[in-house]
Amino acid sequence: MKKLFLSIIILVVFICTAKAQSNQYKALVKEYLTETGSLDNFQSTIDNMLDLFKDNEAFREVPKEYWKDIAKEFSNISVDDIVDLYVPIYYKYYTESDLRELIAFYQTPIGLKMKKNNSKVTEESMKAGEAWGRKIGMQVATRLQEKMGK
Repeated sequence: MKKLFLSIIILVVFICTAKAQSNQYKALVKEYLTETGSLDNFQSTIDNMLDLFKDNEAFREVPKEYWKDIAKEFSNISVDDIVDLYVPIYYKYYTESDLRELIAFYQTPIGLKMKKNNSKVTEESMKAGEAWGRKIGMQVATRLQEKMGK
């Protein structure tokens, strides 16, 4: 009986410790996503999605107060959902210590500069990549036409 009782206590302590570590890790992921500006980008995505709904003919009659309530509700839910989705991914690749170091980096002058410019760099890189892809696509099409004698 004592062994069973002791086993149950050990199991409960283990579960509570794992849950606390899980919550701590989730908090670190959320802090990291905040420091990098990723959560702001997610919020912008949510805002843009809601704007599309507002512009949709089927929802034009929805009162402004409703949109405010919906925006508030879904921004909180969506941010938590994103963090929940990312935790297992980050857990595969980063320890708590890694996340703390990354968070510290984003608080340095170069980290802040990176955060400030990252969306612009990403946007410009995507445009450059699209142009490069079109160029390569045209070259492939030209080579195929040459090989086929057309």
